[in-house]
Amino acid sequence: MVPVRRNRMNEKEKLLAMIRENPSIRRYRQLEAIINQDSEIQVKMDTLKQMQQQLVNAREMNKKEAVKHFEQQVETMIETIEDYPLMSEYFALQSDINDMMKAIMEILETGINDDWEQ
Repeated sequence: MVPVRRNRMNEKEKLLAMIRENPSIRRYRQLEAIINQDSEIQVKMDTLKQMQQQLVNAREMNKKEAVKHFEQQVETMIETIEDYPLMSEYFALQSDINDMMKAIMEILETGINDDWEQ
């Protein structure tokens, strides 16, 4: 039983290493470090998060006019943030990495389900 667990731990470590070494993730982390040091961008990012939360709340309460209002605010704030150097690249990498993580999760879930059925 121990060798199987150790083997799975080795596989997990390999997967984590592959993810960490991925050029997109490495670049994303570089950009994130730069962005985290910029207080002006941080204020705008915090404002964006608040607006997105208000948008979610408006949708949950089915307030159509408020949804339109917050969608416009969110879109405007994203455009403002993307005007900063590196931010459009940061957002694009964030989207790519999210897609990659979803694909990895699907592969893992399929593998687990296949193993479970055997």
